[in-house]
Amino acid sequence: MDASTSTPISKRQKLLEGHNSGASDETRDRLSSLPGKILHHILSFLPTKYAVGTSILSTSWRYIWTSVPILDICDHLLFSNERTSGDPIVMRNFMNFVDRVLLLPEVDLQKFCLTCEGDLDASRVNAWISTVIRRKVRELIIEIMLEDSLAFPRCLFSCESLKILKINFSDGLTLPTSISFPRLKVLHFHSIGFCCDESVQQVSFNCALLEEFQMEECAWLKIKTINIFAPLLKRLEINDHSTYMVAAYDCEMQIHAENLISLVLNSGLSCMYFLHNLPSIVNASVDLDSPEDYGPSVINLLREICNVKDLTLSRDLIEALFRPELSTNIPKFSNVTRLRVTGINPFNGSHLISLLCDMPDIESLNIELQNCTLGENFLTLATFPQHFLSHLKSVELSSLYRYDNELCIIKFLLQNARVLEKMTINCVAKLSADPSEQLEVCKKLLTLPRFSARSVIAFS
Repeated sequence: MDASTSTPISKRQKLLEGHNSGASDETRDRLSSLPGKILHHILSFLPTKYAVGTSILSTSWRYIWTSVPILDICDHLLFSNERTSGDPIVMRNFMNFVDRVLLLPEVDLQKFCLTCEGDLDASRVNAWISTVIRRKVRELIIEIMLEDSLAFPRCLFSCESLKILKINFSDGLTLPTSISFPRLKVLHFHSIGFCCDESVQQVSFNCALLEEFQMEECAWLKIKTINIFAPLLKRLEINDHSTYMVAAYDCEMQIHAENLISLVLNSGLSCMYFLHNLPSIVNASVDLDSPEDYGPSVINLLREICNVKDLTLSRDLIEALFRPELSTNIPKFSNVTRLRVTGINPFNGSHLISLLCDMPDIESLNIELQNCTLGENFLTLATFPQHFLSHLKSVELSSLYRYDNELCIIKFLLQNARVLEKMTINCVAKLSADPSEQLEVCKKLLTLPRFSARSVIAFS
């Protein structure tokens, strides 16, 4: 009987062993057998906290994360539901964590990103920056908040490995008088109050390979002159409209960027901007607060961008240009093919028409109709150059209600745009909500005379 019962049991054991053998082959750890470089690349897509967490998977994974070339450290990942960024225990643990991460084998770093909303110790922040620079970091992103202003280590401002630098600081930052980034291609500053040695009051940036420079809500405190030398700079964006940062700081920024292609300047003019030699510029967007107070400087700035093809101007700026003391010096934008006018403040449409007279190649026009006026007498009394609107193909008008002054502008453009192909009119929400009134306006628009027989009006 023992023999009879042992036979089927041994068969079952063999079947189970075969089944388990097949299952283990299907579910075996293939990831761990990958080359180290591939594992490092995979872990580089994880926040550093989770990359560190892989060390508990097995002994073979214990130190793999230490050679990952990307460190992405964020304080939010360390906060529990009960604790916030203001908890001193959490912040101490966070800083200790960063210390431990950076003390590990010093492989070269591709990227170091530090994001923290809590109050960090300035000396430890500087130690971290010095460490990653020693590890030849190529991309450095710092988004932190401190109670006091900070002076980053000098080695940061002459780092030879950096290609991308982004700093969002929300506080004061002391700069050396001379800054040199020999390999830097992208530079972003956000919410920083810059200061320097008060005896010098001047800062110079030398960035031989810089291609993109962005400043968002930054101020220059007790600095008279900022010199920027960036011969390969292609994109420059400056936004400093914030009331927190705007004040009469009496400083000027001299920008030397002969290969600049794109400019965005939205400024409260807490700092005056001087652009030099821009033969390559293609598109520019300019919006200045109270430009009438800085007339000559504004005129000089516009002269440097007069060769653009794609131009965006604010209503306030256009209105300021036609003040008596400035109107005779307005530069001619003879290469413009696309013009956008932004803003909703009251606007004299005749000033726009005057600008268009000096834009013989314009093909596209985009404006808001709200608070824009153009009298009937202007339509009958004004004379225009022979080339006026001779290439205009596309017009987009926003915020139509049904006021006579709005219809006046539409009528003027339809009568003078010789090769117009399409006029797109977007009405305000109030008109959109009233189908009968919308239909009435639409009928009125379709009866307006047109120079271009093939033009189409798209109404929405």
